[in-house]
Amino acid sequence: MKYIPINSLCHLFVIDETSSFVIGSPPEWIKRATGVPFPRHILLGDSLLVNGCNFAEIEFPLYKNFFFNKLRKTEIVCPEESTPRLAGILAEALLGPDYRLDSPGSVKAAYFGDILAVRKNFDPSGEKLTLDDYATFHTYENDRFAIGDCAIRRVDRDAFHVTWPGGEQAVSLEYRETSLDKRPASPRAIPGALSIFCFDSGDGFTPAKECSSFILNAGGRYILFDPSLSSFDRLVERGCDFRDVAAVFISHVHADHDQGLYRFLMYNKNIIIMTGETVCESLAHKIGLMVGDANFATQCRITPIPLKQRTGVAELGIDVYCDLGFHSIPSAMAKIYFHDAGLRDIVLAYSGDTLYDPVRIRSDSFNAVYREDLLRFYDDATHIIHEGGAGLIHTDPEDLIPFLAPGQEIYWMHTGRTNDDGFSRGHILTRDENIVIR
Repeated sequence: MKYIPINSLCHLFVIDETSSFVIGSPPEWIKRATGVPFPRHILLGDSLLVNGCNFAEIEFPLYKNFFFNKLRKTEIVCPEESTPRLAGILAEALLGPDYRLDSPGSVKAAYFGDILAVRKNFDPSGEKLTLDDYATFHTYENDRFAIGDCAIRRVDRDAFHVTWPGGEQAVSLEYRETSLDKRPASPRAIPGALSIFCFDSGDGFTPAKECSSFILNAGGRYILFDPSLSSFDRLVERGCDFRDVAAVFISHVHADHDQGLYRFLMYNKNIIIMTGETVCESLAHKIGLMVGDANFATQCRITPIPLKQRTGVAELGIDVYCDLGFHSIPSAMAKIYFHDAGLRDIVLAYSGDTLYDPVRIRSDSFNAVYREDLLRFYDDATHIIHEGGAGLIHTDPEDLIPFLAPGQEIYWMHTGRTNDDGFSRGHILTRDENIVIR
């Protein structure tokens, strides 16, 4: 038996050469669980969200068990009252919403989701997988759970005592406050009238990088895109104040794209949260489940951007144009148009996660209107931030490059690659890099 403390919110126990379990599941912990058998069991306490930090990010461990470990189910152990919240969060992220099909956007998102849904035996004609195919939920019996010879006892809301033949270990899931939480307001520290500051550009599995996230500085108005887990602290470390962030753009509700949002909401519930109108319902639903209050999202400034319509956001001095990317759940791509003199000839596009596969979307069976929307989305963009990603629901950068216009600047994120082994065109953004556009 080996005990490996990943961090204060995650404690790994390796039973033998083939099995292990973990107590606590914060974002990105799987990147540090290398060289050991990957845990099948995830045990949680009462708290799912504390000080804006997610104690229960199960989506990516579940992916790893299912797609990397021969379709293995993840066994989730939690208090009975937490099961509906966790199941709802996972279903929203894995399977998408229950589409009402009452708008063109929801019809389009459902069409994309149906094409990209994982099906039994990976047969395109098979039934879609359900949450039960990915995970099983268990509850504690008298605050106890056993895994082989290991006995786990819950001694408090988020505290556990683990015993095994010849050993024992007490663990507690706790958010450890740092000086960053109390740092006073500081001057803005991201230079440039228009610039892109990259927190990092990794995907959900790359150990050497944190998940992709960046901030757009538009004349001192900060817009944060798909905030990563550490984006709040990293912003403060740089000498900025969280109140300098005027808005957050969320492309979709996969955990690697919204995991930092809750920290900002903890400090400023009035921050503008922008997304495409079809994503709004999923985002509001997930926020309510994470916080444990279905009404919480109604108190937030979630701002739906109509699809395929240039929409002004007066407080930010910009227009925003959104459309849905080809993704497994509703995912909004965005283009930003600037009102400021001297910036009006710049159009910055952000893809979020989207599958832009020229071969697949050009098949005769693909909806012709949706194909045209995808092929033409970047036409007027001068600068593109594209998430290359990995796997079957992301665009391979080399597939997109032939369709770019000669003068377009392209920056890549959401990739394990670096500029040393980069792509035939464009620049991979790196940690703490600031690109001054004008």
